[in-house]
Parts: sequence; C-alpha cells; structure tokens
Amino acid sequence: MKKAIRLNCLMVIGFVALFNFASCDPATDDNNNTTGDLTDASGNTYATVKVGRLTIMAENLRTTKYNDGTDIPFVASGASWYISTPAYCYFNNDNQKGILYNYYAIETGKLAPTGWHSATAAEWNYLDSLGRAQFNSAYAKAMCATSGWQASEVANTPGNSQSTNNAWGLNAKPNGYRDGGGTFFQEGYAEYYWGGVWAAMPSFGLTYNLNHNNTTLTMAAALKSTGASVRCVKDY
Repeated sequence: MKKAIRLNCLMVIGFVALFNFASCDPATDDNNNTTGDLTDASGNTYATVKVGRLTIMAENLRTTKYNDGTDIPFVASGASWYISTPAYCYFNNDNQKGILYNYYAIETGKLAPTGWHSATAAEWNYLDSLGRAQFNSAYAKAMCATSGWQASEVANTPGNSQSTNNAWGLNAKPNGYRDGGGTFFQEGYAEYYWGGVWAAMPSFGLTYNLNHNNTTLTMAAALKSTGASVRCVKDY
C-alpha cells in the first residue's frame, strides 16, 4: 500500500524532468513531407510523413495485436494497472480515445509493425535538434495538430494560434497519459511519447512530451508501468 501511495504521489506531482538531451548530428536535413501508407497487425492503416531523415507515423499507434498476430493484454482497471508485464488501455477507458501502452509492451520487440520500430531516444533527440535548427527553439507547433490543444497565451506554443501548427505533418494530439497507479491525466494539455529506457534507473522509461504551453519537447523519466503514446519509425 505504501508503495502504491509513493507511486501515485510521484506521478501526480509530475514526471522526473530530464532536460539534457543527448547530442545529435547537426540538424541540417531537409523535410520532404512525403506520405505513404502503413498497416498494423490489427488492420489499422496509418499515414506516414518524412521529417528530416526519418519516416514516421503521422498518427499514434493503435494496434491491439503484436506484429506476430497475438493479442496485447488489455487492462482497464486502475487497480490492476500497476504491473510489470505488457498492457494497453484507452484514455479514460473510452475506446473512442487514444491507446496508451506501458513500456513493457515496447520491450517485447513486437509492438511496432514489421519493418518499423518504436521511436527511440536518439530519434526524439534528433527531432529536437532538427527543430531547434529550423524553428529557433520554437518547434513544438510544427509537431502538433491544428486543434484540440488547451489554449495558451504564450507565443509559439501548440496552444497558441493553433491553426498555424503542424508544419511537419506529425499531427500530435494532447492525449494525456495514465500514471503507474492507473489514474488518467492531462488530456487536452499534453502528449507523452515513449522513447527508451532511463539508463540511470532501468525501472524507468524515458518519455518525450509536448505541452500546450511549451515551445519544445521536454524529456522526463516515468515508471515503465505508465501508459503513454507510441509513434513508430521506419527501419533504416
């Protein structure tokens, strides 16, 4: 019980912020913004977009099956969500909303469609570097959808002048997250993407986050039992 209370306190207060992005190659790649199609094991079809040297899903992953056709475990109950095995859920247990996966689902190596992989920390860091080069450290708008974000009075943020968002075509939406204790947070305000394991504490994963009031990505550590969104990148 004490462990669960500590977990909930950590996630309500916020993720552990880690702002020192790893260094990347100079971000001078051009954006082609070419689109294609991709189908997952559940039969969902996705638009894709090329940003710099990466070909990325232009939508969040929403498969309920691994790429070998087996089912990913579904966990709706908040009381059952704090586990160390793979799971997915819908935000607020509403199947009309986005799918959130815990990090254990990614660690199976079977979550992404064949020929693709869950975006890595190095790839999110590359997008951070590319964005800073192209948009003078105010690139979050280029990643975010043109509607759905909580309004912000801060210039160059996703919540400000939303019609000017989405220059990269990634169409990121504020789906929120599910903390390790099973509670849902921040729909409309933020999007959280899995990116890798935190080397300093292997029980934590790294998330790369967009917020209605921030001009860039922020990086944070979250328990692997947290539910967050996934974007996939084409293998290269």
